Amino acid sequence: LSLCAAKTSSSLKVVEKHRSKSRNKHDGMSEDNSQVVSLTKDQLLVALKHLLKDDSFVTRLHCAYLESINTRLGLRD
Repeated sequence: LSLCAAKTSSSLKVVEKHRSKSRNKHDGMSEDNSQVVSLTKDQLLVALKHLLKDDSFVTRLHCAYLESINTRLGLRD
């Protein structure tokens, strides 16, 4: 489980690094002002199928699942 936590921590650092690069220096807001468009049910299905073919995604998903189970069982804070 500690390997999962390390991978999750590493992934979070990458996301935070990316977010900090996209922030405007003056007001802290993202420079991208594009609208968010939701996926259709079929598009979401295609995206999920694609993600499930990626072993690192499945590994992270499994780690998150295990952490959730351990939290619910009181084995982790």
